[in-house]
Amino acid sequence: MWRIAEVALGFIIEQPKVELQLAPRFKMDGLFGLTTFTHGRYLIVINKNDSHVRRRFTLAHEFRHLLDYTAAPTIHKSLGYGNEARQAQQIENICNHFAACLLVPRNWIKRAWANGLQDVSTLAVMFNVSEEAMDRRLRFLGYQVARRLVAAIARDRARGAARG
Repeated sequence: MWRIAEVALGFIIEQPKVELQLAPRFKMDGLFGLTTFTHGRYLIVINKNDSHVRRRFTLAHEFRHLLDYTAAPTIHKSLGYGNEARQAQQIENICNHFAACLLVPRNWIKRAWANGLQDVSTLAVMFNVSEEAMDRRLRFLGYQVARRLVAAIARDRARGAARG
């Protein structure tokens, strides 16, 4: 039987000058979360109406924004090649990737996969993330590609045997 491999995120809100607030969907203007600096502290606001796994992902995503906050103008300067919308999307992609890496560490997923846990739904529950987040992480690490390739080879072999 497998055990939960959830990454604890309490350390984020235990950081000095970091406050977490949950806000209702109608106050979030379509956002999952946001990070800002106000009154001498970093404020992470997360949509309280989202699922638990979504809120975990959002907290990890917003943590990356917090880490980048003071250096963002410098470290994000070359992103987007002058296109602000492209730059904003690339920043969001970086934060999403960071969140996925934090919540589903490569060595943990490697161990689970090697032990036969290769179902996206099972792994998502195990790591306390959404199936979408797990699927993306597996594809990034190459596990889903390998699994699809093996399945395709098995289908081709079965077709060849049936033609016989």
